[in-house]
Amino acid sequence: MRPFRFRAAIVLDLRQKQDETAQRHLLLAQADSQRAEAGLRAAEEALAAAMVRAAEAERDASAVTVLQWYRNWMAGRQREVAQAREERDASQAALERAAAEAVKARRQLRVMERYRDRVWQAWQHEAMREEQKALDLLGTLQHAARRPAPGGSEWP
Repeated sequence: MRPFRFRAAIVLDLRQKQDETAQRHLLLAQADSQRAEAGLRAAEEALAAAMVRAAEAERDASAVTVLQWYRNWMAGRQREVAQAREERDASQAALERAAAEAVKARRQLRVMERYRDRVWQAWQHEAMREEQKALDLLGTLQHAARRPAPGGSEWP
């Protein structure tokens, strides 16, 4: 019998590469999402610190220009927080897309692996059948060789 050869091996290799790429993209998206989340926390902390410093400046009743500077500075911190939220939301969306692609790629890979396993089992079953047929034929020939020929005459 011919040796086992999975004809769709090229497709299986392609699916494995797609799965590896999707997993790599998922890891990058997770890292980006974590960076964006950390950036948002830092921006929110900077805003909170700015609000504390502005409140201190108001209590000290400093010059109007200083109070105006703190208000502008806090507005800048608020813009940074808004930008950080947008970046976090974008990275979360990218993470969700990457996760969906990773699941899809893994599912397609598993389909091909199960198909290969079914083909391998069918090949093994067929190989066992062929081997059994050969053994049966051998047994039949050996049995026939041991029996005397009909009519009582032996071959010379």
